[in-house]
Amino acid sequence: MSQPATVSCQWDQCKMTFPSREELLHHIREEHIIPMSPMRKDEILLMKKLDREKIQAVTTISGECSSQMAQSPTLEWPCSDEEGGGSSPQENPQREA
Repeated sequence: MSQPATVSCQWDQCKMTFPSREELLHHIREEHIIPMSPMRKDEILLMKKLDREKIQAVTTISGECSSQMAQSPTLEWPCSDEEGGGSSPQENPQREA
């Protein structure tokens, strides 16, 4: 006999598993939905502001890396890490024709 497939909760960081869809739905309702409290308007506005600031910061960092690359084509700036660049440029010698 094969074991029945389990279903897992993927609500936020919850990793609980259940033997049936019905038990999963019961868990979601009792553990995640019912305990929730509505957000106040000022909390919603604050979250939107934080989201906008995060997007603006990422855009600014990305733009700074691009402009540094354009201004100094002989230098290779590691702009792919989370911080938006490394601590120092790495020399990239040009080939002579």
